[in-house]
Amino acid sequence: MTRTSNPPRTAPSLSSWRAHGGSAIGADHRRSGRGNQDAWYVQRSELAVVGVVADGCGSAPHSEVGAWLGARLWADALAGLLDDGLTPTQPQLWDRACARSLERLAAVVEALPGSSTALVHEALLFTLVGFVLTPAQLVVHAIGDGVVWLDGQLTTLGPFPDNQPPYLGYGLHGPTPPVQVIHAVDPAQVERLILATDGAVELSIERFADPRYLLRPHAIQRELAQLNRETQNIDWSAEVVERSHGRLADDTTLLVLGREPGRSA
Repeated sequence: MTRTSNPPRTAPSLSSWRAHGGSAIGADHRRSGRGNQDAWYVQRSELAVVGVVADGCGSAPHSEVGAWLGARLWADALAGLLDDGLTPTQPQLWDRACARSLERLAAVVEALPGSSTALVHEALLFTLVGFVLTPAQLVVHAIGDGVVWLDGQLTTLGPFPDNQPPYLGYGLHGPTPPVQVIHAVDPAQVERLILATDGAVELSIERFADPRYLLRPHAIQRELAQLNRETQNIDWSAEVVERSHGRLADDTTLLVLGREPGRSA
């Protein structure tokens, strides 16, 4: 489970914006005894709101660690740089966010025993899909695959060749993958933004644009849990037990951004 940071103050023009998320373990992972390898995080700073969903590499044994750390480090790096005066449309924001996040990940690797290459590949490969919101700009960005829905416009990122999306963690031992800017818009023109990991390709995610998901912080989590609950039906006459493992095969994480219902721009 992830949390939203609570700084002492945020720009008044951003006070009406709400961002809530939720995550569900995929049915395939549950059947195989694996955990949820997704994470999400929202950070509010003095000048911005930053949110991100992260998806750990499915073939790595401990990638939920990287997703959990990566979501927080990425959001914190961006929030700090924005408070330092950079803006979301400046290319150096993304370069510096990558450098700062990788520096902190490298410190984690250096503090642990074992091969640094193995540590990265076992735990620190994750995708990122995020937003940066300031009073003047909303920028949606990504490193890797995922899903973005902005006021009816759906963008699916990936799949990539051989199912190998770029991961920020590759920058620990090689070239840093570029940040892809998906949208850069005036927030005054935005009603609702939904970010999701690639497990959400099985969903009609526009359902989460409903205002109730901004009114109730845990509504997304509950809805995903309901969609992916395990059920069984016993046919006594045929002596057969039919099991349903849920609608979401892969781990699925969503983050919804919008103004508090009843609040205008």
